[in-house]
Amino acid sequence: MGRSKLSARIAIVAFMCGLWVFSSGMQGQTRSDQLQPAGVNLGKEKTGLTTDQARMIVKEIPAVDVKATLSRWKLQEPELVTLRQWSGLLAQDPGRKDFLPKWSQFISQMRVKNASLKGSDVASLIQMLMLAAYEEANKDLDSYNRRIKFYNDIQESVHAHLTEGRQLQALVRLRRDDPLAGSLIPLPAQQRALQECYVQAEPTLKLECKEVLVSTTLELEDYLAESEQQIKKAEEDLRKTRLDLEQVQQRRVQTLERLSDSSKAMYDTAMTVIRKSGG
Repeated sequence: MGRSKLSARIAIVAFMCGLWVFSSGMQGQTRSDQLQPAGVNLGKEKTGLTTDQARMIVKEIPAVDVKATLSRWKLQEPELVTLRQWSGLLAQDPGRKDFLPKWSQFISQMRVKNASLKGSDVASLIQMLMLAAYEEANKDLDSYNRRIKFYNDIQESVHAHLTEGRQLQALVRLRRDDPLAGSLIPLPAQQRALQECYVQAEPTLKLECKEVLVSTTLELEDYLAESEQQIKKAEEDLRKTRLDLEQVQQRRVQTLERLSDSSKAMYDTAMTVIRKSGG
């Protein structure tokens, strides 16, 4: 896991569990360029966002600087409790907007405490609120991608071992000069050594392979049949996982679109309050 992803997850845990750390030493003025969400160009502090700008706010959620945002807004514990409640609502339902009247009051109160708040500050606060919902939308993607890679790896590995088994089978056919030799494979052990693989499901999916010696043609035929069956099962598992991933991605897109709608509504509401208060 990358550093930025790890930081985002740590921020979510702190945010949702009420463990925001906010000391008086953090309450100094923070540079505005640190608070500007990466990739979000808000221009001249417009009252409203375009659809694309709202999407960019959501897209850049993992880059939000929680510590700097807390410092800029100078939040106290009762205010943090309120924000955590709204964050929980958005995690459960990314399209909720029933808290917008209270959000408007919140921004008005914050504006009285800090008259220098502006659009980039609002965007950062919205991103912080939406961290949990954003992570909820993305939490299964890594798991599905790992499973897809795993099933591809199974096919690749088992197919390679199957090829070795077939090569051994061809070699046996060429060397079977004695019709009385029966089913025994008349080759040294090192030539009869093959890799047999099986799936270890716990604690995580893992392909384990070990060396086995085939002594008879029947054992070799069983080995080839089992390897072919493993490849077919991996292909089927891969197909099902890809279908599941498509459904997850569709739900993710819908969630992010709803978050974008919510972020636009929250930003527009906040900027209307700021503009009316003389901002």
